Amino acid sequence: MFFPDRWYARITNITSQYSGYCSEGTKLKKVMNQSKVMRVFLDNNLLLLLLFCFSSVVSSSLFSSSCQSQGKFHLNEMHQTGDVILGGLFENNLFSADPDLSFILEPHQSNCYGFNVIGYRHAQTMAFAIDEINRNSNLLPDVTLGYSLYDHCNQLRIGFRAALALVSGQEEQVTLEENCVGTPLVLGIVGDSSSTRSIAISTLLGLYRVPLVNAMIQILKHFGWIWAGLLISDNDYGVHAARSFHSDLGPAGGGCLAYTEILPSVYDPVELRRIVDVMRKSTARVVIVFSNQSRMINLIKEVVRQNVTGLQWMASEAWSSAAALQSPHLMPYLGGTLGIAIRRGEIPGLRDFLLQIHPDLHHNNTNGKSVVNQFWEHTFQCRFAPPPAGWVEAGGELCTGQEVLENVETELLDVSDLRSEYNVYKAVYALAYALDDMLQCEPGRGPFSNNTCAHLQKLEPWQLAYYLEKVNFTTTFGDRVSFDENGDALPIYDIMNWVWLPDGKTKVQRVGEVKRSAFKGGEVTLDEDKIFWNFESKQPPRSVCSESCPPGTRMARKKGEPDCCFDCVPCSEGKISNMTAPSLQEQFNLNGMHKTGDVILGGLFAINFFSADPDLTFTSELQLPTCYGFHDIGFRQAQTMAFAIDEINRNSNLLPNVTLGYSLYDNCLQIGIGFRAALTLVSGQEEQVTLEENCVGTPPVLGIVGDATSSNSIAISTVLGLYRVPLVSYFATCSCLSDRQKFPSFFRTIPSDAFQVNAMIQILKHFGWTWAGLIISDDDYGVHAARSFHSDLGPAGGGCLAYTEILPWGDDPAELRRIVDVMRKSTARVVIVFANKSRMINLMKEVVRQKVTGLQWIASEAWTSVDVLQTPHFMPYLGGTLGIAIRRGEIPGLRDFLLQIHPDPHHNKTDENNMVNQFWEHTFQCRFAPPPAGWVEAGGQLCTGQEVVENVENEFFDVSDLRPEYNVYKAVYALAYALDDMLQCEPGRGPFSNNTCAHLQRLEPWQLQEQFRLNGMHKTGDVILGGLFVINFFSADPDLTFTSESQLPTCYGFNIIGFRQAQSMAFAIDEINRNSNLLPNVTLGYSLYDNCGQLGIGFRAALTLVSGQEEQVTLEDSCVGPPPVLGIVGDTTSSNSIAISTAIGLYRVPLVSYFATCSCLSDGQKFPSFFRTIPSDAFQVNAMIQILKHFGWTWAGLLISDDDYGVHAARSFHSDLGPAGGGCLAYTEILPWSDDPAELKRIVDVMRKSTARVVIVFANKSHMMNLMKEVVRQNVTGLQWMASEAWSSLVVLQTPHFMTYLGGTLGISIRRGQIPGLRDFLSQIRPDLHQSSKDGNSMVNQFWENTFQCRFAPPPAGWVEAGGELCTGQEVIENVKNELVDVSNLRSEYNVYKAVYALAYALDKMLQCEPGRGPFSNNTCAQLQRLEPWQLVYYLDKVNFTTSFGDQVSFDENGDALPVYDIMNWVWLPDGSTKVQRVGEVKRSAFKGEELTLDEDKIFWNFESKQPPRSVCSESCPPGTRMARKKGEPECCFDCVPCSEGKISNTTDSMECTSCPDDFWSSPQRDHCVPKKTEFLSYHEPLGICLTITSLLGTFICVAVLGIFIHHHSTPIVRANNSELSFLLVVSLKFCFLCSLLFIGRPRLWTCQLRHAAFGISFVLCVSCILVKTMVVLAVFRASKPGGESSLKWFGAMQQRGTVLLLTSVQAAICTVWLVSASPVPHKNTQYHNDKIVYECVVGSTVGFAVLLGYIGLLAVLSFLLAFLARNLPDSFNEAKLITFSMLIFCAVWVAFVPAYINSPGKYADAVEVFAILASSFGLLVALFGPKCYIILVRPERNTKKAIMGRGTTT
Repeated sequence: MFFPDRWYARITNITSQYSGYCSEGTKLKKVMNQSKVMRVFLDNNLLLLLLFCFSSVVSSSLFSSSCQSQGKFHLNEMHQTGDVILGGLFENNLFSADPDLSFILEPHQSNCYGFNVIGYRHAQTMAFAIDEINRNSNLLPDVTLGYSLYDHCNQLRIGFRAALALVSGQEEQVTLEENCVGTPLVLGIVGDSSSTRSIAISTLLGLYRVPLVNAMIQILKHFGWIWAGLLISDNDYGVHAARSFHSDLGPAGGGCLAYTEILPSVYDPVELRRIVDVMRKSTARVVIVFSNQSRMINLIKEVVRQNVTGLQWMASEAWSSAAALQSPHLMPYLGGTLGIAIRRGEIPGLRDFLLQIHPDLHHNNTNGKSVVNQFWEHTFQCRFAPPPAGWVEAGGELCTGQEVLENVETELLDVSDLRSEYNVYKAVYALAYALDDMLQCEPGRGPFSNNTCAHLQKLEPWQLAYYLEKVNFTTTFGDRVSFDENGDALPIYDIMNWVWLPDGKTKVQRVGEVKRSAFKGGEVTLDEDKIFWNFESKQPPRSVCSESCPPGTRMARKKGEPDCCFDCVPCSEGKISNMTAPSLQEQFNLNGMHKTGDVILGGLFAINFFSADPDLTFTSELQLPTCYGFHDIGFRQAQTMAFAIDEINRNSNLLPNVTLGYSLYDNCLQIGIGFRAALTLVSGQEEQVTLEENCVGTPPVLGIVGDATSSNSIAISTVLGLYRVPLVSYFATCSCLSDRQKFPSFFRTIPSDAFQVNAMIQILKHFGWTWAGLIISDDDYGVHAARSFHSDLGPAGGGCLAYTEILPWGDDPAELRRIVDVMRKSTARVVIVFANKSRMINLMKEVVRQKVTGLQWIASEAWTSVDVLQTPHFMPYLGGTLGIAIRRGEIPGLRDFLLQIHPDPHHNKTDENNMVNQFWEHTFQCRFAPPPAGWVEAGGQLCTGQEVVENVENEFFDVSDLRPEYNVYKAVYALAYALDDMLQCEPGRGPFSNNTCAHLQRLEPWQLQEQFRLNGMHKTGDVILGGLFVINFFSADPDLTFTSESQLPTCYGFNIIGFRQAQSMAFAIDEINRNSNLLPNVTLGYSLYDNCGQLGIGFRAALTLVSGQEEQVTLEDSCVGPPPVLGIVGDTTSSNSIAISTAIGLYRVPLVSYFATCSCLSDGQKFPSFFRTIPSDAFQVNAMIQILKHFGWTWAGLLISDDDYGVHAARSFHSDLGPAGGGCLAYTEILPWSDDPAELKRIVDVMRKSTARVVIVFANKSHMMNLMKEVVRQNVTGLQWMASEAWSSLVVLQTPHFMTYLGGTLGISIRRGQIPGLRDFLSQIRPDLHQSSKDGNSMVNQFWENTFQCRFAPPPAGWVEAGGELCTGQEVIENVKNELVDVSNLRSEYNVYKAVYALAYALDKMLQCEPGRGPFSNNTCAQLQRLEPWQLVYYLDKVNFTTSFGDQVSFDENGDALPVYDIMNWVWLPDGSTKVQRVGEVKRSAFKGEELTLDEDKIFWNFESKQPPRSVCSESCPPGTRMARKKGEPECCFDCVPCSEGKISNTTDSMECTSCPDDFWSSPQRDHCVPKKTEFLSYHEPLGICLTITSLLGTFICVAVLGIFIHHHSTPIVRANNSELSFLLVVSLKFCFLCSLLFIGRPRLWTCQLRHAAFGISFVLCVSCILVKTMVVLAVFRASKPGGESSLKWFGAMQQRGTVLLLTSVQAAICTVWLVSASPVPHKNTQYHNDKIVYECVVGSTVGFAVLLGYIGLLAVLSFLLAFLARNLPDSFNEAKLITFSMLIFCAVWVAFVPAYINSPGKYADAVEVFAILASSFGLLVALFGPKCYIILVRPERNTKKAIMGRGTTT
């Protein structure tokens, strides 16, 4: 198999990371067989890895036995033998079911179901095409084609595996002929049907595509639709279409996308509603949908729901013919849709071929013809024998194979609309024609190297690819088939239109086509007369954002909107646009420069600026990218290295007997090319270069000078460091490279950026610039510089950064504009720029555009000396720049060396010294012979090599400012001096092992040796259980002095607790082996390893246990090597367990952890074989929340470690604390891994300033120690600490030094248990004197040495001399105070104990299985001899037992045991000692849920009050208030706002105040409702009393007047002017006074109805009497005149009474109508006062009330006018004057009454009315009867007729 060279660099890169996979083929294939891991291998890098691994074996069609797949892959398939096999991938089934993970049978691949007739027809079309070709004597006459067709079940992983099976030939063996087992070479694959799968598969196989998007753009352009919406599916099909639309719609169609929305993969109503809202609100009338049918159905449901019409839909081929959407229900919306459909074709003979399909009765579904059998069963609804269980009993029929296909209506036989089938047909013929052309090749005239031809026997797929590109044929249907340079066929699509017929039916008709020809380009042919438009106009719609601008205007883009949205602005006078686009010549080659020598030094330089991809014609092996854009400076740097080596070779004092050579490569500024060049130099795998006539090949390259950039150097040094090849960079400045552990063989002769940053800080400090802006490039160079500035500027320079901005990679005007805006608006006048030349130029263009001056620039070394910026154009802005520059040096002789450079006329630029030739061509603008085609004809000159360099002015020869060149010079000399020192070594006195020296002949860098030593402890048995424990705390990095071969890290810092955990496992296994009731006939063994607290070591140990690849351990004399490991107890940490369980989960090996608590591990899908006997952190978090809730601590701080343990705990707290405990986190801080004083100081400052008194810490011992040091330093007391189980029992923190701060801590601790007999077991531990600590039982020996401070023989060098003792193994362990034998507080050990017993009980249950009644397939049982780990997992799920301590152990569906935690309290005793005591527990049971039990009397509180503290952000809000959240703060921080009037809260911490009922009001405390006060004009209030008294007084006066008048009724003054009316008037006034009493008191219905009626009638009666009296006065006066006697007859007594009655009756009628139509009613008025109910009478009808008052007013005014006219009548007692005066008072009162009444609320309106009644009544009473009573009582002498008459006469 051949690869494009552009892949090779990536392959080489990743093989260094995954080299173990290629060398250990078995592991690779195992991984490949795991369906869950299949997705991992879809990553491009791993796909390339697969190619790399397979490339060495596919060409021979054989795999080594070590690469055989262990699992079987069951694929639905169809095969036919042949000389050449074509593969096919088809969707024969729509769905797949995940394998059963119940572990009752061996995990299988997914099962497929849901037979797809269309997919099957595709497969049969391919079979038909191959059959037709085989029958065609003119096409492949001597070759028989075969096929291998597979079903991908609509799943990427299945299709991908099938493709790999076809390519690698590793599918299950299929007997094609009797003499041939296996498959011939598969030279081509037809498929896959899905874009996503095709993308993944074609990464290996190179499938071609069809430009569907361009077809749609042509249609848009045809109709002038330049404004459209795009809806896509969230997969490769949709995403790549969107990319194409975004990139091509503007240039190709002049259009824009109004919106781009992604349709959800499932039915999401909220998201669909949002998308349809966007469509509805948009002005775009055209909607393009690139999605499948299911998503479209979901979308159109929402479209119908919102009734969004008036849209023109455009359908991609995925749904353009979907029948489910062509229903009358949807056609009002989708009618008129234009869709792109695959070209329909005709395949003569296909239907007859399909009718001949018959199943093979000798092959059932498990064999090669399974797809045919599946089709048969699907079509006839039968099953072949043997049928599924219960099929026949349920009435199902058996298939006979004799069923008649023609009698069944099946979609298979419908060949009227062949589209995708026609593509399959063309694909097969394309492969056949290519193969035919290839086999017709004439030897000696072939297209391949040396004019050779391909041979069928040694045919390579890439050779077929060459001919496939040349294919050109015409199908029987008349379509021409050929491929362009991208592998695309000449595209052609049918354009379909959805027609809504008048009868409601739907028809999809073809209305045109879109195609591209080799000559005419893209063409759209449309029959517009046939198109159905679903609009009233029956015309295509308009869909534009802005109408076209007419001549004389120009388009002005709308800011922030697409190009299609613009305003039309009139052109300015005299302006035109005449810009043309530049072109770029792409001419370049791979560059190198070589010189032979005894030792070769490599070099990497940027000789060219740019690179281009290689040619892919497949006529020869593929080449690397070629480079162009010659760089003089880079070439000068390379020549500097050549000069230095030449100078060294001429120096007799330096390397006198050694000649240095060089191999210099051009990296073209590309990391891929530079990386490949570096690996080429290291491995010696570059193309063969003849250095001398007698030597072919390269001597070893022992050092490399380069690379120029930091990013390249990081990547290259990471790999070269594995081989310890020194890389000496001359220009890579990133401070990250200053890490000897990561980059052990990296050196540089240029200062680190960290020093450059410090230099800049010193400049800032010198000038007092404390406020500066920082602008960086988005690469390692800039990012690491920014980190250094942020960390060092404050402490070192006392300054701050005003802003930090990242410059874009390209010329991004919008982003540059934003950055310069920030600079302009900032008050910082100093700008530091850490970026390269190109980014700085882009930035300065924008600075000049905005004219941002007044800045002081500070330049990094990357652009300090850039000439292009030192121009008059830029200097007004950049003048005065201060820059950091690389040290300038002088290199004597360099210029003369450069002047001597001459090309070799015998070597063209394709040879090894092509750098020189390129330089020559670049300098003299000529070309060496043979020149490029057309060069001479265009006037170009040929290079002779005799051109004079001195005559050309070239920057190359300017050696006045040598900076990077000087660094190159120093780098070469550094390597040379190192080599010189090495070769001067005296034998026997060397620095290497055994004092040896290095030899030139065998000289090479140290290579990494894969030798892995593990601390272990082993015991043989029938079944082995593995264990991972932290036996040592630390690991030491290997020796990097390079005096010996580099080793893996070693471990130290013995951990007694970890060793006790391991011994607990050993004890549990020993106890089980002695238990006759548990595993009676099985002996358990163990292999326990030390992970040294390191993931890498633990991971390797786990794989060692699973694969059995650890160093051989002799367990018994007769047995070498370990039995199978069926389960592992471990690992300690969550991070380790995640990594390990992910890997061993592939093999279904159970991992039972005793200490990994991360909640993320509770995922049965991700970690199917993970179990644990320690509760999850999720439960631990819940336990802490229960404690917080119990004590009312709603405000707490959280400190976490920066690992899975802390991060997942933080997530749980953030999500659960509020809902479960009603609390909030005041802060969440991440503790640094190391002792970082600045960060710890910041964190403790946060704790100190926070009002939270409770601090929860989820971290381990080391984090907590570092934190407490800072807490003590700042003396932060008064905190209540809550400890996670990782540090709740740490003795090192329980010291008097810390207890001042940590006393009273409440901690969650693992359940303490008791293990009887463990202490005795531990006391019996003895080392094996025959095994040192380097052997299998090294743990025990390490423990012994640690405990007794001795060493086993042979001791380390100098041990005995220093007074150290030798271990004898007879030391008495009881005589030593040792934590090992302290079994009083067994927690993690108890978990280990339970884990071992869980595995043992599962194994015991498995072995008790009765044959024939087992849980596995066919009711089988597992057998010890062939026991699989996944079988143990099944039983582990079912485990349920009780320990001797009484704890029940079982696992839920996620592998979690029933959780229980102890709650611990740190007690600080009076004597200063510390005790950690148990004060409660939190547990969860299957029946009661979570339970918290606390003994509060035992808890020690480290506060003066000896009571639990208060820790709240805000105190609880009392009743009568509500909580008001503080903006921007957590929910627990709030203000208590008093409830507003009328609202109450009667609970603490009420969120809202509730309104009182209508008749109630809030109490003053706002904590309860009280009845509202009632208000009305009451008899009990002063106002009511006064009015009542006044009313009664008026009534009494009226009675008195009436009595006086009655008593003196015969007197003249009473009898004058109709005494009867006077009596009636007095009575009416009395009624007026009395009616006012109806306005006082609580309004009731009768009082409301009566008050106004009584008032109205009484006053009308009164005024009527006055009016009649006035009229009588006038009549008497008129009668006294001559001729007036007749007027008195109209004013007799009867007439007077009748008039009064009549006038009063009118008012009575008005009152009656009012009361009947709209009666006044009592009303509770709450509008006047919120806290009072004002009882009042609403008038009912304002009109009635107005008429009542108006009538009274009319009579009063009439009386007033008449009385006024009669005021001067001659009479001694003229009553007209009194009437006039009384009416004046009356009218004045009631005129004032109206505004007063209207503006008086509530009872005051009644008071005003009462006052008006009383005032007017008193006015009438006093004015009319006062004078008369005065005469009667006081001046009786005047009460005579004579007096009255006489006086009148006199007057």
